[in-house]
Amino acid sequence: MGARITKLTVPHNYTNLIFIVVALAIVVSCGIIILVFWKSKKGMFNERLRKEDTFDFKEFLNQNFDENIQEPDTIDLDEDEFSVEKEEDLKQDESLDKQPKNVYEKSYKDIEEEKSGFSISDYLRDKGLITDYKIASEEEKQSIMLELMRLRDEKKITNDEYLEEAYKLWKE
Repeated sequence: MGARITKLTVPHNYTNLIFIVVALAIVVSCGIIILVFWKSKKGMFNERLRKEDTFDFKEFLNQNFDENIQEPDTIDLDEDEFSVEKEEDLKQDESLDKQPKNVYEKSYKDIEEEKSGFSISDYLRDKGLITDYKIASEEEKQSIMLELMRLRDEKKITNDEYLEEAYKLWKE
């Protein structure tokens, strides 16, 4: 009885239809533009324009390379200008060029590490924190880490000392 009273109808959603029509219109218009250019031989459909900027590999391979080789220009030197002393100087200069050049004057080993002189373990003991990191719990390690970060930010310890102590703290 309920089927006779109520008629179930699907509401028409025209937005999908509109999108389909717009997409088809764009595709058709692009097709028409391509067809016009193809018929009129303009743009990329022009044979002369396509061959203008392309590299012809077959022509390159068929080319005679012997004709293109030119004799290098020769320079005539006077024997007076080129003496035995100059030859010896050139030999010494060539031997210098063969030796490797030391570009970097200092290596990382030469750089001294900066130390602040601040005793981190004494400071942590004064704060009531554990300095034996192996027995410290996760929460204690977090609080020690916060203290280390604060010391670094206040420039009481150097960044190297901070990194070294953090490594010791979290090393398993």
